[in-house]
Amino acid sequence: IAQGSGNSIVFLLADASVSLAQEKMAHERLLQLDPNSRFSVHADRLRLKVGVAPATGVANVQSALAQVGLTTTIVPGPYADAAKSANGPADGFPVLINTGNPELDNQNYQAAKAAWIQAYPSAYQQMIDGSPDQ
Repeated sequence: IAQGSGNSIVFLLADASVSLAQEKMAHERLLQLDPNSRFSVHADRLRLKVGVAPATGVANVQSALAQVGLTTTIVPGPYADAAKSANGPADGFPVLINTGNPELDNQNYQAAKAAWIQAYPSAYQQMIDGSPDQ
């Protein structure tokens, strides 16, 4: 989860290829949540990028996508692989973004942290242990 242009940017991975019909319906649902939301589907039809007002919340975004048949997982941003190869995956560990809503900020942080841990379990274990990966 990142922030840009006043929006929270959420990167998601769909369980299955997103059809054009699902893409259209998902965008309509997201506009109902936040009239200023932005939504894009990567050319691979699996990676999604959603920009919404911070108050919208990641859980609401995923719920809206689920209503059109999209099961998603939060993933690190698009440059995670580059950061991993250059500096190690810990550089991409989520940070708490203060939007002025502590409850929602914590919810978003916990979701991003869980996604990062799922994507980089050995790096997370290394962070906890403080020892190099074996």
